[in-house]
Amino acid sequence: MQEIKGKIKKYDREKAFGWLEVENDVKLRFFHISQWESTSVPTVGQIVVFRDGFDMKRRPQALKVTPIESTVVKATESSNAGGR
Repeated sequence: MQEIKGKIKKYDREKAFGWLEVENDVKLRFFHISQWESTSVPTVGQIVVFRDGFDMKRRPQALKVTPIESTVVKATESSNAGGR
């Protein structure tokens, strides 16, 4: 199965799910926090890699959603720069 690169477009922390967008594709991919492969909290705008798959009811879902480390570092750096 091929990994796909995308970006978190929406994330609802209370409901524990979100939507991923992929460049050159109008279809958003659903993801559930149970497929989040990190101890960090998903953040809108974060770049991730994932695999297309299905949930238990055979609905399309992003699987093994993993943040790309460089985007986590950049987010931390930019939040620190704002306080100077």
